[in-house]
Amino acid sequence: MRKQFWWQGANCHLASNALLLGWFARLAGDKGATYVNFAYRQLEWIMGANPFAACMMTGEGMRNPFPHSRFVGLIPGGIMNGIAGNADDEPVLDTQYTLNWRTCEYWSPHVAYHIWANSVLG
Repeated sequence: MRKQFWWQGANCHLASNALLLGWFARLAGDKGATYVNFAYRQLEWIMGANPFAACMMTGEGMRNPFPHSRFVGLIPGGIMNGIAGNADDEPVLDTQYTLNWRTCEYWSPHVAYHIWANSVLG
């Protein structure tokens, strides 16, 4: 059983990790290719290279979960919270359109870190 009620997907962590790895690549110069590869793997998880083969950016990719967005509706380019884990450390993503905010709610930091990481990597 979970000790806390509040938990959510990890897309913000993945995108911010990609940003940090992008900066490491810049600092490493010619030896930074490994950091770049690891950074893109973080972003690829968000874009569909995950156990659900689901792209968590609205308007891109395939098998998009339906976002929990009660007041705004679909936001092209919006990134959802993403895959979380259950008590048995198995991946969890709302693919049944139940509007589960833990995995399918939009959140601005996900998008901000994704854009920032891509600008550093590009």
